[in-house]
Amino acid sequence: MKRIIPIIATLAIIAAATSCEKKKTPDNQVSIKSMTLPASLNPVLKEDAVGVAGARKVKFIFPKTVTETTFIPVFELSEHDVLSQYGKVLTSGTTPCKIANGDSLHISDDVSGVSSDYVIEVVFDDGKVAADNVLLPMDVIPDRIEETMFVSVPGEAYMRNLTLTVKAGPNDVIKVNHASVPANGKTLVDTGFPVEIKVTDDIAGTSSSYVLNIVPQTGMVIR
Repeated sequence: MKRIIPIIATLAIIAAATSCEKKKTPDNQVSIKSMTLPASLNPVLKEDAVGVAGARKVKFIFPKTVTETTFIPVFELSEHDVLSQYGKVLTSGTTPCKIANGDSLHISDDVSGVSSDYVIEVVFDDGKVAADNVLLPMDVIPDRIEETMFVSVPGEAYMRNLTLTVKAGPNDVIKVNHASVPANGKTLVDTGFPVEIKVTDDIAGTSSSYVLNIVPQTGMVIR
């Protein structure tokens, strides 16, 4: 009988340890929060190409000179998600994938069991939109910097991709829609959605968050 006691005790400890394992909570979501093609990982690009993700589509704007279709993306997904392309699992910042019109990305949630596909759209531009936003007759700037801001754009520029320029103080790190902003402060945004901006001071250990709402102009004539 004495030999059985240690075995029973051991089994009891194993059972107790197993029952204490934390179960993952399903979020029933599959989404690409952000996707960027950093120039540092993709030498064919002169500057980072920031994808606009939404409505199960990821859109990129490339200069006309870019003919490459394979890139290494950096991306952020919703919790428990796995991103793959044509059966190959993608690791952010490591795995190359096809980025061209008609290509797709598959995202699945290991916990919730749900999945979805994102279609890739690529638009080629001569570079003027990124530099000048030719759809705008003049710069569009909020009246003041505060947590919730509004700007209006002409109807032809609404729900289009425009270049947003953001600047902050020394030691500050800026993220727009959860993606890091290049050193030049320029990032592509879809004007059909609110823009989330977060500024973090790594030295002071503080941060501030803002939401920029973009609305179409009404009853305004610019001459």
